[in-house]
Amino acid sequence: MHENQNIEWKSTWRDEYIKWISGFANANGGTLEIGKDDHGT
Repeated sequence: MHENQNIEWKSTWRDEYIKWISGFANANGGTLEIGKDDHGT
């Protein structure tokens, strides 16, 4: 699985990720997975 318009991986939480959640809510939805790097590990 790869990052795309509806999936975003972040290795740690930052308060600025609220923007991603808002973006997903205003679009077609999505998943923000905390604890994965850009390679999905």
